[in-house]
Amino acid sequence: MIDSIKSSAAGIFEIDVKLGYNYTLEISKPGFYSKRFCINAEVDDINTNFPNFEFICEMFHRNNEIEYTILDFPVTIIQVNKKKEEFEYSKSYTKHINKKRKSLNQEMSQNFEF
Repeated sequence: MIDSIKSSAAGIFEIDVKLGYNYTLEISKPGFYSKRFCINAEVDDINTNFPNFEFICEMFHRNNEIEYTILDFPVTIIQVNKKKEEFEYSKSYTKHINKKRKSLNQEMSQNFEF
C-alpha cells in the first residue's frame, strides 16, 4: 500500500506514481462498492516525463440484492504507451470489463423503481 489519500468534497484527488513499478489504486467511499485500477508504470527509462493522466470514476451504491462480483476486478488497466510516451487505458481489458459492467448496469436499472 502506497498511502491513503483523501479526496476533495468533489471527489478530486491527485497521486504521483514512480515509474518502474506496478500499482493498484483502490477508490472507496462508505456505502459504495470500492473500485480498483491497475497502473502499469514499467518503462525502459525512468527519467521519461509523462503528461498527467486524468479519469472519472463512477461509484455504485451497495445493494445486497444484486451480485457485484465483477466489481472485485480492476475496472481498467492504465499502462504506458511507449511510442506516444503517455499513459492510456488498456483497450482490450477495458472493453472486456465494460461488457461485463454493462450487464450489471442493466440488472441494476431493473431492480430500482423510478
